[in-house]
Amino acid sequence: MTATVTVAPRKAQAQTCETMFELLAHQGLMVALQEAAMQALNTLISSTLNSFISSILGTFGISGGGTDGGMNCYTSGTDCGELDDLDEQNRQAWADLWAEWLPGMQDMTKQLNTADLDKSRMWGEFLNAALQTRTQRELQDREIDAMRRYRPSEEICVADTINPLQLNAQISAGATKVAMESELYESGLGLGGMAMGGTIAAQGPDAVLNAEFQEYMNNYYDPNFNGGLMPAGAPSVRARDQYNVAKSIFGADTIDLNDQNRRQDVQVAQRLLVGSQVLPSIDQEAFNTSQGREMVLKRRKYQARLNTFAGAVSDVVGERSSAAEALEVEAMQVANGRPAEERAPDARVSYQEIKSTRLQHMWSPRYITELDDSPHTAIQKQIDIYTQQTVELQDMMRKMERMGLTTSARLGQNLDATVRPNTSRR
Repeated sequence: MTATVTVAPRKAQAQTCETMFELLAHQGLMVALQEAAMQALNTLISSTLNSFISSILGTFGISGGGTDGGMNCYTSGTDCGELDDLDEQNRQAWADLWAEWLPGMQDMTKQLNTADLDKSRMWGEFLNAALQTRTQRELQDREIDAMRRYRPSEEICVADTINPLQLNAQISAGATKVAMESELYESGLGLGGMAMGGTIAAQGPDAVLNAEFQEYMNNYYDPNFNGGLMPAGAPSVRARDQYNVAKSIFGADTIDLNDQNRRQDVQVAQRLLVGSQVLPSIDQEAFNTSQGREMVLKRRKYQARLNTFAGAVSDVVGERSSAAEALEVEAMQVANGRPAEERAPDARVSYQEIKSTRLQHMWSPRYITELDDSPHTAIQKQIDIYTQQTVELQDMMRKMERMGLTTSARLGQNLDATVRPNTSRR
């Protein structure tokens, strides 16, 4: 009698994301099935052996009673050689049975090991999936927090928009300053002060005074000025603007130099602030004498000082001269509530007006109310304030250098006018 145990291969389970309870239940079920299979196998083997041995013993008329199991051939009279053959057959049957069952047992062991591997793999996949999900959520939370905390505030956007315009206006102001100095020099302060040929100053101081008085009568005459002691005449439309230097230069943040009247007012204010003196011309014969050459050197020194004074005035005018169109600055002025009459025409704001607009924006209550819960917004605002402070400090240092140069030139002029005693020894 031959019994064969066939173990069906275990089907691969679908890889699903099971819960912890389902995994534990599956593990308990597998252990119970393994124990039941081993118990059934032991029962089958015992039953088969008992049936086989009983049939053999029945053939020889040997009962199973007695303390020796009825296997003592010397007392039963049975041929021991036949028992030896029976034992050999039994051993061979066991060997054949084991050889037959060995592949099945190996397959079953392999399936059990595979089940353990599948279970371990499923646990690993579950833990990896949980770890990956948690990590992804943490990264998403960090990204959202970083976007909220480090997003550009409105002030940084304003700085990114206004600062390039402010830099361009500063460059334009420097170019305007140089142009005003050149124009002032060529129009009379420089060449005229030296009484060069082709200028009115070459005709003498009287000719210069007559020309300036005629300019005054044509543009700035006011009969009510000076206590009514002015000569008779109709007042001009721009009466008395010449004497209001503060209005001509500091009356507005932006000076539209494209306007001919405004340009003339600025030129007159420059001449009044510099206060140049028309000197008489030098005869040609005087250049060959030591006194004539000394007079020429003094005039050149005087002219250099006048250029220094004119540069200080031109620096102020250049900062307030109109530059390129800047609609962004105009929009900021509207948001700050700046009246239209105080804004530059055609949005061609000057360097000075851009700075004043930025300062007005920083001092407005709206600037403070834009602060939110994020500390980085406050840091961005602080960076914006530091940037504007740096610009103001740079302008202040440049103006202090100009003031120092002007003061030195003025001091030198006063020292030259001082009569020094003759300390030479005879």
